[in-house]
Amino acid sequence: MLLPPPPAPVYADEHLLAFDKPAGLLAVPGRGPDKADCLSARVQAVWPGALIVHRLDEATSGLILMARSPRVQRLLGEAFAQRRVRKRYEAVVCASAAAVAAAFAAAFTASQPEADEQADEWADEWADEWADEWPQEQEAEKDETAALSAALSATLSAVSAPPGWAAIGLPLLPDWPRRPRSKVDHAHGKPSLTLWRPAGGGPLPGTARVALRPITGRSHQLRVHLAAIDLPIAGDALYAPPAAQALAPRLLLHASALQLTHPATGKPLRLASRTQHFDALFPRA
Repeated sequence: MLLPPPPAPVYADEHLLAFDKPAGLLAVPGRGPDKADCLSARVQAVWPGALIVHRLDEATSGLILMARSPRVQRLLGEAFAQRRVRKRYEAVVCASAAAVAAAFAAAFTASQPEADEQADEWADEWADEWADEWPQEQEAEKDETAALSAALSATLSAVSAPPGWAAIGLPLLPDWPRRPRSKVDHAHGKPSLTLWRPAGGGPLPGTARVALRPITGRSHQLRVHLAAIDLPIAGDALYAPPAAQALAPRLLLHASALQLTHPATGKPLRLASRTQHFDALFPRA
């Protein structure tokens, strides 16, 4: 199968590559021959040793890293799993800039005093869930889960107070009867944390931009969290009401920046998307 060429790299060295994935392109192959075309396959046709590190939803555009060796893939995977990679997204939501500012003010005020307490509660819930559901697991696995719970608690506490950000801490769970959707589930959902703030007016009347920092990485986390606070993303076919879906020809969610420690050099690496300006989808008359 002859594939289209990959986009030009945003960053490239002997250890890793970074690309701007366009919306509508899979990050990795799906099931069936009609889903063989994807970013990883296009990249591997040019860089045969390239290995996927993380993913974006098909509908989401933006930065994706690929490793050029199994060792670098492992190191980058560990960095993502341990939340040592700072991710930034931009979204256009179906609300006026004034409405977004009001929602931010309310969320910022409400979220700050409770953030540390929420982190401790989540860590305790994880430990209890493990003890109830997996009583026969080996002690080593129990210790690992306890460590993960403690790490998450520490992470949530650490990020609870950045100035100028509000938190959405709604727990999320796959909505199995309606897959690939996810849903808020206070009884059984996994701890999930998104930081957000207003980022100006949107490209259409009645829309606004928001900046997002996902701390956890649940499926469709940003889309569900924003919809849950009545700020659905324009063009979201899964979580936005019909009027909001019809506003845009695609999901207006973009992975705009990554900040990490280079796995080979140990130096800070900051990557910024080169391609996304939602205004280009809506040319002015």
